[in-house]
Amino acid sequence: MSLRSPLGKARGLGSAKAGVHHWWMQRVTAVALIFLVIWFVLSVIRAASGGSSIIDELVSPYNAVLMILFIGTSLYHGCLGIQVIIEDYITCSCARPVLIILTKFISIITGIALFLAVLSVHLGSYHKAKFMKQIHTYCIEGVASYNAEKCLEIKKKKWELKAKKYGKWGEFDGKKSYRHHWDDQKKHTK
Repeated sequence: MSLRSPLGKARGLGSAKAGVHHWWMQRVTAVALIFLVIWFVLSVIRAASGGSSIIDELVSPYNAVLMILFIGTSLYHGCLGIQVIIEDYITCSCARPVLIILTKFISIITGIALFLAVLSVHLGSYHKAKFMKQIHTYCIEGVASYNAEKCLEIKKKKWELKAKKYGKWGEFDGKKSYRHHWDDQKKHTK
């Protein structure tokens, strides 16, 4: 039997209002994750179906922002959940703050690393896509006869490699040999 009153036992354990913010933030991040997980799963399905890769998805600024929000929200939600587990189930009072600080530190470092990864993929993919579009436009327009000749030389090399692979002349669409097809291409360009 203890001579301490219930108020005396509760003193020094913190305010009863301190956990409200923590509780609300866990619920808010859970609701946000519902929508972000649906978006993420749809992106993975789209990439897996052969339409594009995840890196191609991150070219769009909307997808890059949603990925950053998904990463940040899931790390914060996970950190809050682990903190609750540590507070409830770790009995050693000296280990509790160390584990909570370690959890937050790991979450922050992971968040920064993933943010930089998404940003570098987004910026790198964006510039690559822009560069490839310029090259495609340049090749389509055929701005100089030199480029047309180079393009024909590349095609000829490809056809010669296929001819080596499938026999002396090979077959092109099952109708003509590579040599005949190459001669036809040269006639059309003159």
